Amino acid sequence: MAELKLKLPFEISEEDALFLLCIKLVETGRLSTGEAAQVTGYTRREFVERFVREGGNPFPYSPSDVEMEVDNLETKC
Repeated sequence: MAELKLKLPFEISEEDALFLLCIKLVETGRLSTGEAAQVTGYTRREFVERFVREGGNPFPYSPSDVEMEVDNLETKC
């Protein structure tokens, strides 16, 4: 695993910076929520809950995407 060193303003904690970086990596598809949770030291559930509290959507599926997936599952069963 790579290590990153940053100089941050005092008002931004290391934990917040790491969490926000992981949010961006999840949003861009570079990390899964499970991987991001592992990096931040959270459980997957804790990571997803905080992600939502921060205003993000860890599962960016539109209603039509979900409907299409359900339809695909129904035809396979």
